Amino acid sequence: MSAAVKSPQAVAAQISLAATEIVRSIVDHPSQVAVEVLEVNHARATLLLKVHPEDMETLLAHEGRILRALRTFAYAVSARNNLALQLQLEATGSPPVSTLPPTLETSSPEGQSQRSDEADESQSGI
Repeated sequence: MSAAVKSPQAVAAQISLAATEIVRSIVDHPSQVAVEVLEVNHARATLLLKVHPEDMETLLAHEGRILRALRTFAYAVSARNNLALQLQLEATGSPPVSTLPPTLETSSPEGQSQRSDEADESQSGI
């Protein structure tokens, strides 16, 4: 028996609701927990988990195991529904902590932005 195909928006909404309830049950400021669906397209979704700054410690404690478990749950649900998922964490009032690798942009001494491989070439004289 095959399961009904769910839209990416429906899957992202379900993950958002579940993540909200899970996080609210373990933090000290549950009223300040929110999960926003930032972007959804045909095969990818980005969710932003917002928590009180004091609750960041709770989610990142024990080498980030709680946040990692939450991401594992969210990734499993999304993968089962053929959806790539990115879950970002943000303390309310601060910029998001991305799950993406840092950018290759660096600031040069002259205040101009350049890619880090260009900066390496300019410093080595190549």
